[in-house]
Amino acid sequence: MQSQVPVPMTISIMAQEDRTGRGGDHIPFRVKGFRNLRFTSANEHGDASTDSSWYHDRQHTSDDILGVDTDGDLIVDSFFVDFNYLQRNAVINGMSAALLALGPETPTFVVHDGPNGLRVSLNGAPSLAAYRIGVRSTNANLDFDAVYRTTDTSYVIPGLLAGDIYYISVAGIDSAGIMSPFSHESLKGNDADTPAAPTDQLPYGIACAPITVPEVVATMGTLTIVPDPASDIITLVTDQPMGNVVLLDMMGREVVRTRFVASVPITVASLPAGSYSVVLLGTDNSVRAHARFIKN
Repeated sequence: MQSQVPVPMTISIMAQEDRTGRGGDHIPFRVKGFRNLRFTSANEHGDASTDSSWYHDRQHTSDDILGVDTDGDLIVDSFFVDFNYLQRNAVINGMSAALLALGPETPTFVVHDGPNGLRVSLNGAPSLAAYRIGVRSTNANLDFDAVYRTTDTSYVIPGLLAGDIYYISVAGIDSAGIMSPFSHESLKGNDADTPAAPTDQLPYGIACAPITVPEVVATMGTLTIVPDPASDIITLVTDQPMGNVVLLDMMGREVVRTRFVASVPITVASLPAGSYSVVLLGTDNSVRAHARFIKN
Protein backbone atom coordinates (compact mmCIF):
# COMPACT_ATOMS: atom_id res chain seq x y z
CA MET A 1 0.00 0.00 0.00
CA GLN A 2 1.23 3.45 -0.85
CA SER A 3 0.36 6.50 1.23
CA GLN A 4 -1.54 9.14 -0.74
CA VAL A 5 -2.38 11.57 2.04
CA PRO A 6 -0.92 15.05 2.64
CA VAL A 7 1.00 13.70 5.65
CA PRO A 8 2.56 10.37 4.56
CA MET A 9 2.44 7.28 6.74
CA THR A 10 5.05 4.55 6.53
CA ILE A 11 3.86 0.98 7.10
CA SER A 12 6.62 -1.39 8.20
CA ILE A 13 6.54 -5.10 9.03
CA MET A 14 8.20 -6.06 12.31
CA ALA A 15 9.53 -9.50 13.16
CA GLN A 16 8.20 -9.65 16.72
CA GLU A 17 4.57 -10.32 17.56
CA ASP A 18 4.85 -7.60 20.19
CA ARG A 19 7.44 -6.16 22.50
CA THR A 20 9.00 -8.51 25.04
CA GLY A 21 6.50 -9.38 27.76
CA ARG A 22 3.61 -7.64 25.98
CA GLY A 23 0.65 -8.96 24.02
CA GLY A 24 -2.61 -8.06 22.32
CA ASP A 25 -6.01 -9.27 21.16
CA HIS A 26 -4.50 -10.76 18.00
CA ILE A 27 -2.59 -13.49 19.83
CA PRO A 28 -5.57 -15.79 20.64
CA PHE A 29 -6.55 -15.72 16.96
CA ARG A 30 -3.03 -16.72 15.94
CA VAL A 31 -3.03 -19.53 18.53
CA LYS A 32 -6.26 -20.88 16.99
CA GLY A 33 -4.71 -20.83 13.52
CA PHE A 34 -6.43 -17.74 12.11
CA ARG A 35 -4.37 -15.60 9.77
CA ASN A 36 -4.26 -12.09 11.20
CA LEU A 37 -2.46 -8.78 11.11
CA ARG A 38 -1.91 -6.35 13.94
CA PHE A 39 -1.54 -2.63 13.30
CA THR A 40 0.38 -0.77 15.99
CA SER A 41 1.88 2.67 16.36
CA ALA A 42 5.67 2.92 16.24
CA ASN A 43 5.67 5.43 19.11
CA GLU A 44 3.70 5.31 22.33
CA HIS A 45 3.06 7.97 24.95
CA GLY A 46 5.07 6.65 27.88
CA ASP A 47 6.14 3.15 28.90
CA ALA A 48 3.05 1.96 30.82
CA SER A 49 4.74 2.07 34.23
CA THR A 50 1.35 2.63 35.86
CA ASP A 51 2.62 1.84 39.38
CA SER A 52 5.03 4.77 39.29
CA SER A 53 4.18 8.09 40.93
CA TRP A 54 5.59 9.70 37.78
CA TYR A 55 3.05 7.99 35.51
CA HIS A 56 1.80 10.52 32.95
CA ASP A 57 0.72 8.21 30.12
CA ARG A 58 -2.59 8.54 28.34
CA GLN A 59 -3.21 5.15 26.75
CA HIS A 60 -2.58 2.35 29.22
CA THR A 61 -5.31 2.42 31.90
CA SER A 62 -9.08 2.86 32.07
CA ASP A 63 -8.50 6.14 33.94
CA ASP A 64 -6.59 7.75 31.07
CA ILE A 65 -8.40 10.58 29.31
CA LEU A 66 -8.51 11.58 25.65
CA GLY A 67 -8.24 15.32 26.21
CA VAL A 68 -9.01 18.29 28.42
CA ASP A 69 -11.74 20.91 28.80
CA THR A 70 -10.05 24.26 28.18
CA ASP A 71 -13.07 26.60 28.39
CA GLY A 72 -14.90 25.19 31.42
CA ASP A 73 -18.05 24.02 29.62
CA LEU A 74 -17.52 20.40 30.80
CA ILE A 75 -16.90 19.24 27.22
CA VAL A 76 -13.47 17.99 26.13
CA ASP A 77 -12.33 20.37 23.39
CA SER A 78 -8.55 19.83 23.23
CA PHE A 79 -7.68 16.24 22.40
CA PHE A 80 -4.56 14.17 22.93
CA VAL A 81 -5.48 12.29 19.73
CA ASP A 82 -4.25 13.40 16.31
CA PHE A 83 -7.37 12.86 14.21
CA ASN A 84 -5.41 13.04 10.96
CA TYR A 85 -3.39 10.07 12.17
CA LEU A 86 -6.56 8.33 13.36
CA GLN A 87 -8.33 8.80 10.04
CA ARG A 88 -5.41 7.30 8.13
CA ASN A 89 -5.37 4.31 10.48
CA ALA A 90 -9.11 3.83 9.96
CA VAL A 91 -8.75 3.93 6.17
CA ILE A 92 -5.79 1.54 6.19
CA ASN A 93 -7.57 -0.90 8.51
CA GLY A 94 -10.82 -0.72 6.54
CA MET A 95 -9.15 -1.11 3.16
CA SER A 96 -7.02 -4.00 4.41
CA ALA A 97 -10.08 -5.82 5.77
CA ALA A 98 -12.01 -5.17 2.54
CA LEU A 99 -9.18 -6.42 0.33
CA LEU A 100 -8.74 -9.55 2.44
CA ALA A 101 -12.48 -10.24 2.26
CA LEU A 102 -12.86 -9.55 -1.46
CA GLY A 103 -9.58 -11.02 -2.62
CA PRO A 104 -8.81 -14.56 -3.78
CA GLU A 105 -7.58 -17.49 -1.76
CA THR A 106 -3.83 -17.89 -1.43
CA PRO A 107 -2.65 -20.43 -4.02
CA THR A 108 -0.77 -23.55 -3.00
CA PHE A 109 2.65 -24.20 -4.47
CA VAL A 110 5.74 -26.41 -4.49
CA VAL A 111 9.34 -25.23 -4.93
CA HIS A 112 11.51 -27.60 -6.99
CA ASP A 113 15.31 -27.56 -6.73
CA GLY A 114 16.10 -28.07 -10.41
CA PRO A 115 19.38 -28.00 -12.36
CA ASN A 116 18.45 -24.60 -13.82
CA GLY A 117 17.55 -23.01 -10.48
CA LEU A 118 14.57 -22.97 -8.16
CA ARG A 119 11.26 -23.46 -9.95
CA VAL A 120 7.86 -22.69 -8.45
CA SER A 121 4.97 -24.95 -9.42
CA LEU A 122 1.65 -23.21 -8.68
CA ASN A 123 -1.73 -24.85 -8.25
CA GLY A 124 -3.70 -22.16 -10.02
CA ALA A 125 -7.43 -21.47 -9.99
CA PRO A 126 -9.66 -20.10 -12.78
CA SER A 127 -10.23 -16.92 -10.76
CA LEU A 128 -6.52 -16.07 -10.71
CA ALA A 129 -5.21 -13.86 -13.50
CA ALA A 130 -1.60 -13.71 -12.29
CA TYR A 131 0.75 -14.60 -9.46
CA ARG A 132 3.35 -12.85 -7.38
CA ILE A 133 6.49 -14.66 -6.24
CA GLY A 134 8.23 -13.18 -3.20
CA VAL A 135 11.91 -13.99 -2.60
CA ARG A 136 14.18 -13.19 0.33
CA SER A 137 17.55 -14.53 1.42
CA THR A 138 18.19 -16.05 4.82
CA ASN A 139 20.29 -13.08 5.94
CA ALA A 140 17.59 -10.51 5.11
CA ASN A 141 14.85 -9.03 7.25
CA LEU A 142 11.17 -9.75 6.66
CA ASP A 143 11.09 -7.55 3.55
CA PHE A 144 11.30 -9.39 0.24
CA ASP A 145 14.53 -8.98 -1.69
CA ALA A 146 12.43 -9.10 -4.86
CA VAL A 147 8.86 -9.73 -5.97
CA TYR A 148 8.13 -11.08 -9.47
CA ARG A 149 4.84 -11.23 -11.36
CA THR A 150 3.90 -14.01 -13.75
CA THR A 151 0.91 -15.61 -15.43
CA ASP A 152 2.68 -18.98 -15.65
CA THR A 153 1.97 -21.79 -13.20
CA SER A 154 5.55 -23.05 -13.63
CA TYR A 155 8.13 -20.33 -13.01
CA VAL A 156 11.93 -20.37 -12.65
CA ILE A 157 12.80 -17.67 -10.12
CA PRO A 158 15.14 -15.00 -11.57
CA GLY A 159 18.13 -13.35 -9.92
CA LEU A 160 19.24 -16.25 -7.72
CA LEU A 161 22.84 -17.23 -6.93
CA ALA A 162 24.11 -20.79 -6.88
CA GLY A 163 24.84 -22.06 -3.38
CA ASP A 164 22.51 -19.62 -1.61
CA ILE A 165 19.38 -20.46 0.38
CA TYR A 166 16.11 -18.59 -0.14
CA TYR A 167 12.66 -18.19 1.38
CA ILE A 168 9.95 -18.38 -1.30
CA SER A 169 6.34 -17.23 -0.91
CA VAL A 170 3.49 -16.78 -3.41
CA ALA A 171 0.27 -14.81 -3.77
CA GLY A 172 -2.55 -14.85 -6.31
CA ILE A 173 -4.07 -11.89 -8.18
CA ASP A 174 -7.66 -12.02 -9.42
CA SER A 175 -9.13 -10.35 -12.52
CA ALA A 176 -9.95 -7.21 -10.51
CA GLY A 177 -6.30 -6.80 -9.51
CA ILE A 178 -6.89 -7.74 -5.86
CA MET A 179 -4.10 -9.81 -4.35
CA SER A 180 -4.41 -12.64 -1.87
CA PRO A 181 -2.27 -12.77 1.26
CA PHE A 182 1.16 -14.23 0.64
CA SER A 183 1.53 -17.89 1.51
CA HIS A 184 3.74 -19.58 4.05
CA GLU A 185 7.41 -19.56 3.09
CA SER A 186 9.27 -22.49 1.60
CA LEU A 187 13.00 -22.67 2.41
CA LYS A 188 15.14 -24.08 -0.41
CA GLY A 189 18.79 -24.18 -1.43
CA ASN A 190 19.56 -23.07 -4.98
CA ASP A 191 22.06 -24.88 -7.25
CA ALA A 192 22.34 -22.59 -10.28
CA ASP A 193 22.64 -18.90 -11.11
CA THR A 194 19.46 -17.61 -12.76
CA PRO A 195 19.28 -14.57 -15.05
CA ALA A 196 17.86 -11.30 -13.75
CA ALA A 197 14.33 -10.17 -14.64
CA PRO A 198 12.20 -7.07 -13.97
CA THR A 199 10.67 -6.94 -10.50
CA ASP A 200 7.08 -6.07 -9.67
CA GLN A 201 6.83 -2.82 -7.72
CA LEU A 202 3.36 -3.54 -6.26
CA PRO A 203 1.93 -0.25 -7.59
CA TYR A 204 -1.25 -0.20 -5.56
CA GLY A 205 -2.30 2.58 -3.21
CA ILE A 206 -5.09 3.77 -0.96
CA ALA A 207 -6.79 6.99 -2.06
CA CYS A 208 -7.05 8.46 1.44
CA ALA A 209 -7.28 12.11 0.38
CA PRO A 210 -11.03 12.17 -0.50
CA ILE A 211 -12.24 11.10 2.96
CA THR A 212 -14.33 13.66 4.78
CA VAL A 213 -12.07 14.66 7.69
CA PRO A 214 -9.70 17.38 6.41
CA GLU A 215 -6.05 17.45 7.32
CA VAL A 216 -5.28 19.99 10.04
CA VAL A 217 -1.82 21.50 9.97
CA ALA A 218 -0.62 22.21 13.50
CA THR A 219 1.07 25.57 13.97
CA MET A 220 4.18 25.12 16.06
CA GLY A 221 5.98 27.85 17.93
CA THR A 222 9.71 28.49 17.76
CA LEU A 223 12.07 27.03 20.33
CA THR A 224 15.82 27.66 20.53
CA ILE A 225 18.06 25.97 23.09
CA VAL A 226 21.10 27.89 24.35
CA PRO A 227 23.83 26.73 24.52
CA ASP A 228 23.88 23.75 22.19
CA PRO A 229 25.84 21.59 22.90
CA ALA A 230 25.38 22.06 26.65
CA SER A 231 27.15 20.72 29.73
CA ASP A 232 25.43 22.09 32.82
CA ILE A 233 22.40 24.25 32.04
CA ILE A 234 20.19 25.19 29.09
CA THR A 235 18.00 28.23 28.54
CA LEU A 236 14.92 28.11 26.33
CA VAL A 237 14.10 30.95 23.96
CA THR A 238 10.55 30.67 22.61
CA ASP A 239 7.57 32.69 21.42
CA GLN A 240 5.21 30.49 23.44
CA PRO A 241 3.67 31.31 26.85
CA MET A 242 4.68 29.57 30.06
CA GLY A 243 3.89 25.88 30.37
CA ASN A 244 5.57 22.60 31.21
CA VAL A 245 8.87 21.49 29.73
CA VAL A 246 9.64 17.81 29.15
CA LEU A 247 13.07 16.43 28.26
CA LEU A 248 13.19 13.06 26.48
CA ASP A 249 16.20 10.87 25.83
CA MET A 250 16.91 9.11 22.52
CA MET A 251 14.64 6.20 23.54
CA GLY A 252 11.73 8.57 24.16
CA ARG A 253 11.96 8.23 27.94
CA GLU A 254 11.04 11.24 30.03
CA VAL A 255 14.08 12.33 32.04
CA VAL A 256 13.08 15.82 33.17
CA ARG A 257 9.72 17.53 33.67
CA THR A 258 9.60 21.07 35.01
CA ARG A 259 7.68 24.32 34.81
CA PHE A 260 8.89 26.61 32.04
CA VAL A 261 9.68 30.14 33.11
CA ALA A 262 11.22 32.51 30.57
CA SER A 263 14.97 33.13 31.02
CA VAL A 264 15.19 30.66 33.93
CA PRO A 265 17.79 27.98 33.07
CA ILE A 266 17.16 24.25 33.33
CA THR A 267 19.86 22.10 34.93
CA VAL A 268 21.03 19.17 32.78
CA ALA A 269 24.39 18.47 34.47
CA SER A 270 23.27 15.08 35.80
CA LEU A 271 22.12 13.77 32.42
CA PRO A 272 24.35 11.34 30.51
CA ALA A 273 25.95 12.58 27.32
CA GLY A 274 23.76 12.21 24.26
CA SER A 275 20.99 13.75 22.19
CA TYR A 276 17.83 14.99 23.92
CA SER A 277 14.47 16.32 22.77
CA VAL A 278 12.88 19.28 24.54
CA VAL A 279 9.08 19.52 24.31
CA LEU A 280 7.21 22.62 25.44
CA LEU A 281 3.63 21.86 26.51
CA GLY A 282 0.79 24.32 26.78
CA THR A 283 -1.62 24.56 29.72
CA ASP A 284 -3.80 21.97 27.96
CA ASN A 285 -0.76 19.64 27.62
CA SER A 286 -0.70 20.06 23.84
CA VAL A 287 2.71 20.31 22.18
CA ARG A 288 3.49 23.96 21.46
CA ALA A 289 7.12 23.71 20.37
CA HIS A 290 9.98 21.21 20.31
CA ALA A 291 13.69 21.11 19.57
CA ARG A 292 16.79 19.00 20.22
CA PHE A 293 20.15 19.61 21.83
CA ILE A 294 23.36 17.72 22.50
CA LYS A 295 24.47 17.08 26.09
CA ASN A 296 28.24 16.88 26.43
